[in-house]
Amino acid sequence: MAGIAAGLAALEAEGLAPDDPWVLLLSVDLAQPREVVAAVLAADPGTSDGVCLSDGAFPQYLAARYRREALHRALGAVEARNCSVKRLMVPLDLTFVVVSELVSADLDTPADLTRHHPMG
Repeated sequence: MAGIAAGLAALEAEGLAPDDPWVLLLSVDLAQPREVVAAVLAADPGTSDGVCLSDGAFPQYLAARYRREALHRALGAVEARNCSVKRLMVPLDLTFVVVSELVSADLDTPADLTRHHPMG
Protein backbone atom coordinates (compact mmCIF):
# COMPACT_ATOMS: atom_id res chain seq x y z
CA MET A 1 0.00 0.00 0.00
CA ALA A 2 2.89 2.32 0.73
CA GLY A 3 4.09 1.71 -2.82
CA ILE A 4 0.78 3.01 -4.17
CA ALA A 5 1.08 6.18 -2.11
CA ALA A 6 4.70 6.66 -3.18
CA GLY A 7 3.91 6.05 -6.84
CA LEU A 8 1.03 8.50 -6.85
CA ALA A 9 3.16 11.11 -5.09
CA ALA A 10 5.98 10.59 -7.61
CA LEU A 11 3.59 11.02 -10.56
CA GLU A 12 2.36 14.28 -9.13
CA ALA A 13 5.80 15.55 -8.10
CA GLU A 14 7.03 15.03 -11.65
CA GLY A 15 3.93 16.65 -13.10
CA LEU A 16 3.15 13.54 -15.15
CA ALA A 17 -0.35 13.51 -16.67
CA PRO A 18 -1.65 16.19 -14.28
CA ASP A 19 -4.95 16.51 -16.16
CA ASP A 20 -5.61 12.78 -16.42
CA PRO A 21 -8.13 11.73 -13.78
CA TRP A 22 -7.18 8.05 -14.12
CA VAL A 23 -4.30 5.99 -12.74
CA LEU A 24 -3.51 2.41 -13.74
CA LEU A 25 -2.28 0.16 -10.93
CA LEU A 26 -0.55 -2.94 -12.22
CA SER A 27 1.20 -5.63 -10.26
CA VAL A 28 4.68 -6.45 -11.51
CA ASP A 29 3.90 -10.17 -11.57
CA LEU A 30 0.87 -10.19 -13.88
CA ALA A 31 0.87 -13.14 -16.25
CA GLN A 32 -0.80 -11.21 -19.10
CA PRO A 33 -0.17 -7.46 -18.58
CA ARG A 34 -1.21 -6.44 -22.11
CA GLU A 35 -4.55 -8.19 -21.75
CA VAL A 36 -5.05 -6.65 -18.30
CA VAL A 37 -4.44 -3.12 -19.60
CA ALA A 38 -6.73 -3.70 -22.59
CA ALA A 39 -9.52 -5.02 -20.35
CA VAL A 40 -9.40 -2.20 -17.78
CA LEU A 41 -9.19 0.49 -20.47
CA ALA A 42 -12.08 -1.02 -22.45
CA ALA A 43 -14.42 -1.28 -19.46
CA ASP A 44 -16.88 1.54 -18.78
CA PRO A 45 -16.49 2.64 -15.15
CA GLY A 46 -19.60 4.81 -15.24
CA THR A 47 -19.50 6.91 -12.10
CA SER A 48 -17.60 4.33 -10.03
CA ASP A 49 -14.20 4.94 -8.45
CA GLY A 50 -12.53 2.55 -10.85
CA VAL A 51 -12.42 -0.68 -12.79
CA CYS A 52 -10.91 -3.77 -11.22
CA LEU A 53 -10.38 -7.16 -12.84
CA SER A 54 -11.57 -10.33 -11.16
CA ASP A 55 -11.51 -14.00 -12.02
CA GLY A 56 -15.06 -14.22 -10.66
CA ALA A 57 -13.95 -15.18 -7.18
CA PHE A 58 -11.15 -12.81 -6.25
CA PRO A 59 -10.63 -9.18 -7.23
CA GLN A 60 -7.20 -8.22 -8.53
CA TYR A 61 -6.83 -4.77 -6.98
CA LEU A 62 -3.46 -4.42 -8.72
CA ALA A 63 -4.95 -5.08 -12.14
CA ALA A 64 -7.09 -1.99 -12.21
CA ARG A 65 -7.76 1.61 -13.22
CA TYR A 66 -8.69 4.08 -10.48
CA ARG A 67 -9.85 7.65 -10.38
CA ARG A 68 -6.94 9.64 -9.01
CA GLU A 69 -9.28 11.46 -6.61
CA ALA A 70 -10.57 8.10 -5.28
CA LEU A 71 -7.03 6.89 -4.60
CA HIS A 72 -6.27 10.07 -2.67
CA ARG A 73 -9.49 9.64 -0.69
CA ALA A 74 -8.69 6.00 0.09
CA LEU A 75 -5.10 6.78 1.06
CA GLY A 76 -6.29 9.54 3.37
CA ALA A 77 -8.67 7.18 5.17
CA VAL A 78 -6.07 4.64 6.33
CA GLU A 79 -2.70 4.58 7.98
CA ALA A 80 -0.18 3.65 5.31
CA ARG A 81 1.91 1.54 7.61
CA ASN A 82 0.90 -2.13 7.62
CA CYS A 83 -2.21 -1.57 5.51
CA SER A 84 -3.05 -4.17 2.88
CA VAL A 85 -4.07 -3.24 -0.65
CA LYS A 86 -7.39 -5.01 -0.09
CA ARG A 87 -8.13 -2.95 3.01
CA LEU A 88 -7.32 0.21 1.05
CA MET A 89 -9.54 -0.65 -1.92
CA VAL A 90 -12.57 -2.38 -0.35
CA PRO A 91 -14.30 0.90 0.62
CA LEU A 92 -14.13 2.18 -2.98
CA ASP A 93 -17.10 1.85 -5.33
CA LEU A 94 -15.52 -0.30 -8.03
CA THR A 95 -16.77 -1.78 -11.27
CA PHE A 96 -15.58 -5.38 -11.46
CA VAL A 97 -14.82 -6.94 -14.81
CA VAL A 98 -14.71 -10.72 -14.80
CA VAL A 99 -11.95 -12.18 -16.97
CA SER A 100 -10.48 -15.64 -17.21
CA GLU A 101 -7.97 -16.74 -14.62
CA LEU A 102 -5.40 -16.80 -17.41
CA VAL A 103 -5.73 -13.01 -17.77
CA SER A 104 -5.90 -12.12 -14.08
CA ALA A 105 -3.26 -14.56 -12.84
CA ASP A 106 -0.06 -13.72 -11.00
CA LEU A 107 3.31 -15.33 -11.61
CA ASP A 108 4.27 -16.31 -8.09
CA THR A 109 6.31 -19.44 -8.74
CA PRO A 110 8.45 -20.96 -11.51
CA ALA A 111 5.54 -23.35 -12.18
CA ASP A 112 3.21 -20.37 -12.74
CA LEU A 113 5.68 -18.93 -15.23
CA THR A 114 5.90 -22.22 -17.11
CA ARG A 115 2.11 -22.66 -17.14
CA HIS A 116 1.46 -19.17 -18.53
CA HIS A 117 4.53 -18.83 -20.75
CA PRO A 118 5.68 -22.29 -21.81
CA MET A 119 9.10 -22.49 -23.39
CA GLY A 120 8.58 -23.90 -26.84
